[in-house]
Amino acid sequence: MYDAQEQGTYARPAKKNTWKYNWMVIELKFDEEEGIEYYAVNMEVYTPGLNEEGNLYELTSANSKDLEKMAAANELIQISFLAKKLSSEFSPSEVRSKKVAKLIVSYNKLGNKRALTDADCDIFTKSLFGHDYKTVESALMKKMSGDDSDYEGLLEKSALLNNITPEHLNSLFETFVK
Repeated sequence: MYDAQEQGTYARPAKKNTWKYNWMVIELKFDEEEGIEYYAVNMEVYTPGLNEEGNLYELTSANSKDLEKMAAANELIQISFLAKKLSSEFSPSEVRSKKVAKLIVSYNKLGNKRALTDADCDIFTKSLFGHDYKTVESALMKKMSGDDSDYEGLLEKSALLNNITPEHLNSLFETFVK
């Protein structure tokens, strides 16, 4: 593959912010003997996709076309946003809120792809609360029927795992578990 930069040939903006009044200064270098030449280009009459003879060539987008890379960037944004929200509203450490955010985003992504199994739910609840899915589910069911004892015990143990108070964990449950 021919690399113009390695061969000594390149064209690039001369400096940052050289675009002024629709003119841009371009630095052009063909080879070592000729040195560097500078050109002012009127961007008003410049038509992307046409060379100086007026022939059309392929335009490429400045945007990325790598869908996996875009999905990964989107996932990182979701994780970052959720981690900040968790950290500010429920007071876990930044490290724990980032782990929990990754867990929630991964769990939601998996849930969008296929039906979740009991094993998936077990992994999620053990990572998040330190208890298996059946224990968390039964504690929540008993709480709904009026018996808070199992739920309070679950909050105490899970709060230690997440390094937050049981009150913060309770508000987390009320926000995300319906």
